[in-house]
Amino acid sequence: MPTVNRDITTNPITLREVTVARIEDLTSALRRIVFTGPELGAFTKDGMDLPAFTSTGFDDSIKLFFPHPGETEPVLPVQKFGTIEIPKDPRPIGKDYTVRAFDLGTSTTTGAPELTVDFVKHGVGVATNWAYRCTPGDRMDIAGPPTSSALPDADWLLVVGEDTAIPAISRLLEQLPEDARAQVFIEIAVAAHRAPLRELPNVQVTWLPRGGQPAGTTTLLTDAVENMDWWDGHAFAWVGGESGPVKHIRRHLIAERGLDKKDIDFTGYWRKGDVVTLEDDPAIPDPEANPEAWETFHELGELGPAHALRTATDLDLGNLIFHGTTSLDALTEATGAHRGSLGKLLRYLVALEILVETSPGRYALSETGEFLTVDAVLGVLHHDGAAARLELAWRGLTQAVMTGQAVYKQVTGQTYDELRTEQWYEDALQDGMEEFARFQAGPLAETQAVKGLGRLVLHGNGAAALACGLVAEHPELRVNIVAMPSQADFLGRELASSPSATALTADQRGRIDVTAGSLFGDLLTVDGAASEGMQPDAVLLIHDLNQLPDADAVHLLRHLSIQAGKVLVVEDTFDVSGTIDEHAAENDVLSLAAWGSGYRTEEELAAIFAEAQVTVAATEKFGWDRTVYSVASA
Repeated sequence: MPTVNRDITTNPITLREVTVARIEDLTSALRRIVFTGPELGAFTKDGMDLPAFTSTGFDDSIKLFFPHPGETEPVLPVQKFGTIEIPKDPRPIGKDYTVRAFDLGTSTTTGAPELTVDFVKHGVGVATNWAYRCTPGDRMDIAGPPTSSALPDADWLLVVGEDTAIPAISRLLEQLPEDARAQVFIEIAVAAHRAPLRELPNVQVTWLPRGGQPAGTTTLLTDAVENMDWWDGHAFAWVGGESGPVKHIRRHLIAERGLDKKDIDFTGYWRKGDVVTLEDDPAIPDPEANPEAWETFHELGELGPAHALRTATDLDLGNLIFHGTTSLDALTEATGAHRGSLGKLLRYLVALEILVETSPGRYALSETGEFLTVDAVLGVLHHDGAAARLELAWRGLTQAVMTGQAVYKQVTGQTYDELRTEQWYEDALQDGMEEFARFQAGPLAETQAVKGLGRLVLHGNGAAALACGLVAEHPELRVNIVAMPSQADFLGRELASSPSATALTADQRGRIDVTAGSLFGDLLTVDGAASEGMQPDAVLLIHDLNQLPDADAVHLLRHLSIQAGKVLVVEDTFDVSGTIDEHAAENDVLSLAAWGSGYRTEEELAAIFAEAQVTVAATEKFGWDRTVYSVASA
């Protein structure tokens, strides 16, 4: 997903038990529930000190957990450091809701903390059912919000949403400064569902009643945006609601209004579709008959279906069909494919329930197939995407298992490191890595491991966002990013234009340098010449060791500990103590095939440290259960 021009704060994800304090119906379709409880403050549970609830962003979301039908207690996640672990069988029933308001107790009448959530009366669902049946004193378990995003920096805002977006829009208007300029379009079922909103002199709010028609079935929002007066100046758009109109509006803003993707924040709160309910309670969906769309999509990622999805991505069938190119003849012309062969592929996609044949030779996207229009998904599936190129290593898995060595070159004709020297590929890889690193930057900068450092050498993916977070937090710190030439080229552009970089002061930006080179070289020189003051206080490695075979990882650690003395290692480890996580095991095997390494366990990483003759001076958790190891020469 593209980076959005809003500063992000990463929050620890904490599981909390709260109770219903009071209930208020704002309209006949909008119910406000105020929760309270000591766990909204800081508390200790199972030996862990857990932080107080926090929420600063207008569209922050939390997850609410509900009992399975017929049960009285919900299945809950397991609390980990800074995050939660979702059990597989049975899985919790969790639904995302916007934080309408939060007060730690400074302004409440009782002095107790209060969390406010507004529930839209919206079809059939476990959350709606619970909200309209609960009473004061009832328990609820929540987690989040995982992140909070600041208000965008723009001359004016375009805000678009329907019923389900009202809580976020309401909070947004409360947070805007008095002189803010915005055009707001809100679709509601009937005029009587208008919710109370803060009024601002330069904010135009347009309510769009749909005359009682079902949500997600009208073009009111898309028509309003397409026909609105477009103001001068730098615009930022926030769009929320049913996924179909949301995606249509986003495409219009990019294609017709010329808005940069980074200036559009969009959320598909729900997807319209038929819901099968329990026979004995028509207000509750039957979980066995209503699989989540993403779970269905994920299960299709095997062999034949996986190749069909990737070919559909390469041909851009999802976007073509979404925009009205729906017949076999039109799709043949648009893609340049062989007509008969394309017909076979379309028929297969219908069988996989990715497409629906609406009439002979005409097609539409199914609910699951709509993922073929999502940029983040397309980036993973496209044959020239960063993930797809790495996953070519799977083809050599048998050889990797037999030899214990990397097979990427045998499969593709070049090593993975050689692929990364190609600028187009490194740009695609780092673009995704930088987005992920934005969520780690703040928590990493707050660790004890980086405090008091004067000069830090940084190496790894997502280096620009991490460096920006570090220099913003530590006014005396200078960060030198060491990267191979293709990554250094990317970083030069990223540090000139990314949201993380443009938020820095001139002094902060001036304390970040990029050096094209290798960590295996001499850190005390630049371009082969000695440089005064180049002695680093520490070297920070970001997820580097898992991409190195054991012998290379040992050599790098020993070399860096001699050069710098202190090495900070951010590395995830494979937890094999309980139920094996499918994705962790997948990363382990893919790392073997790509690099001849693996996703190491704690014991295996400790063995690498020991062989490198370094000792672990400190281990510190940060962010969402990440770990930084401070090591030095033994």
